[in-house]
Amino acid sequence: MSHVSAWPADALPDFASVAFSEKGAAEAAELVLERGMVLESAVWSMADVPALLASPTLDQNVRVLIEPETADAQAAVAECREIAAVLRKEGVTAPILYHGYDETVWPVVQAAIEDGCQTRIGFEDGVTLPDGSLASDNVELVRAVRRLSGD
Repeated sequence: MSHVSAWPADALPDFASVAFSEKGAAEAAELVLERGMVLESAVWSMADVPALLASPTLDQNVRVLIEPETADAQAAVAECREIAAVLRKEGVTAPILYHGYDETVWPVVQAAIEDGCQTRIGFEDGVTLPDGSLASDNVELVRAVRRLSGD
């Protein structure tokens, strides 16, 4: 909280992502909005969902990021879908973004495409293409996602 409070007003990020797996997330989300930033809330597991749903900032999110903390691709996809279903059932209307990493990147990207959710890709997430070969750069990763989505 002290770091977010100390950010200079003329150097604020466009948006901040608040992880609802962390203590004080609801307060941090409120501070992000008070400081004039756009809010993205993140959940890493079903255990985080109640805190997000109880947050007074729930309806002020630009999107909700679902980022399972498992290396098992099938479990990550299942968790994304389970969390997304609960969020929608509870009335969350913000776009939902599925985010995987390493072994889960491509199965989670494919699930996002199938489910009409947003996704993201970059070397932060993984360095291989869907066929397992190394990507030369982020552009190649983005192009691979576009091919999968039919763009």
